[in-house]
Amino acid sequence: MASIIGTISEYTPKYTVIKAAQKYEIRNYPGMILAQTPYDGDDGTSFRTLAKYIFGGNAKKEKMAMTAPVTIAPKSEKIEMTAPVLTGPRCMSFVMPPEYTLETLPTPLDDKVTLTKVDDETLAVIQFSGWAKKELVENKTKELLSALAADGIEPLPNTTPRLAQYNPPWTLPMFRRNEVMMPVPSS
Repeated sequence: MASIIGTISEYTPKYTVIKAAQKYEIRNYPGMILAQTPYDGDDGTSFRTLAKYIFGGNAKKEKMAMTAPVTIAPKSEKIEMTAPVLTGPRCMSFVMPPEYTLETLPTPLDDKVTLTKVDDETLAVIQFSGWAKKELVENKTKELLSALAADGIEPLPNTTPRLAQYNPPWTLPMFRRNEVMMPVPSS
């Protein structure tokens, strides 16, 4: 019942706040492993594909804990950022529980699921509530980039923003935790 009002009981990656500005935070995240699948829209297919993997749709038939956030980001490829929006080929990711390594995670049965190790990274993050609709996400992305520019911080070259959502669909909109994250230099 607590998830209706936004309480998050799932594992979330630990991070260190490097800077707390008025509109955003700069955070340092340790490396982690992601389960990823292509994301073509919001019909739930990508989420169900990843959920099937963690709930036993793997070579060991092993069930793993749900984690947060679920992220949506452009596919992991070096492309020039032409607009501060999430467009083009994208992927949805679940953070894997920290007790796993790439070697100990069960092999996905669905070839649309890939396991990827992400190195430590520094992210600028703006948080917001409500439903993460395209227009709101675009506005929050622009707000984050404007605030960073005003503080003389430039995103890392060839990077794009990602959307992080922390709550299940039944959480009331005003209690939902969403974030736009943008890679920035670590110093």
